[in-house]
Amino acid sequence: MAAAIGAGLPITDPTGNMIVDIGGGTTDVAVISLAGIVYSRSVRVAGNEMDDAIIQYIKRKYNLLIGRAPAEQCEYGDRLGLPLDER
Repeated sequence: MAAAIGAGLPITDPTGNMIVDIGGGTTDVAVISLAGIVYSRSVRVAGNEMDDAIIQYIKRKYNLLIGRAPAEQCEYGDRLGLPLDER
């Protein structure tokens, strides 16, 4: 909830806001709406595994090989806390 407030998301509106916290050992996901947590889950998939998944996805989808640094930048791009039309 604090991450959503800090990002300036409209948590009191009747729309869903997804917050994803990718940590060292776990990834926490929450959907917030009407000033409450609608759904939350913590999974044991973290940064390095996500980097590997992004690398494999880009390789399969675009036949392009990228390294860890660009894959990690893809993660950061999705963590801006901004609506898609404001990125």
